[in-house]
Amino acid sequence: MVHSEVNVVDLEHWTASYAKHLSQAGFDCNLARQQTLDRMFFLPDWLARYRLGGLTRGLYLYGPTGRGKTFHLKAIRAFIRMPYLDENKLKNVYREDVETFEEILTRPHASRGDGDDFDLLIDELGGENTLVDYGNRVDIAAEVIRIRHEMFQRHGAKTMLTGNLPPQGIRERYGDRIHSRLLEMCRCVSIGGCDLRQ
Repeated sequence: MVHSEVNVVDLEHWTASYAKHLSQAGFDCNLARQQTLDRMFFLPDWLARYRLGGLTRGLYLYGPTGRGKTFHLKAIRAFIRMPYLDENKLKNVYREDVETFEEILTRPHASRGDGDDFDLLIDELGGENTLVDYGNRVDIAAEVIRIRHEMFQRHGAKTMLTGNLPPQGIRERYGDRIHSRLLEMCRCVSIGGCDLRQ
């Protein structure tokens, strides 16, 4: 990956491309701006920096249901092409085989020879996905953050996540250690506004 500063031309290109993608998918950008989703329009800048190697952390989009978190995660995927998982799938995999669960979260999905080979999109983190495994309570979200943090430290891997819990909610549910790992490996962005599904 080429490392470079993002210039105005890059940002204009990504802003136009991203807005076009949103419009084609039926997302009303003007409505989003009116509903205080303006902060989401940092995503073209974020995407440009990602493509040019200017990022060191992933992304955690959080907020109430219906605000467009999953939509934007899928839009990111359309631009940068990486594996997409949701926590329900991960819970089902964990239930079947813990080793496969860890492999999904750690295996490279490309062969460029850099940290981007390990980047991953994970949707709906922090739901009520608690398992009992041989008498032990297992929080899937905490396991995901723990494993992906290891990949962040080892390979510089970036994880793009969505969830309903704010960072403080992550701390309250999973503890200080998991909260600290999330903050180290992700930029946290609150998504507010009205429910776009109504």
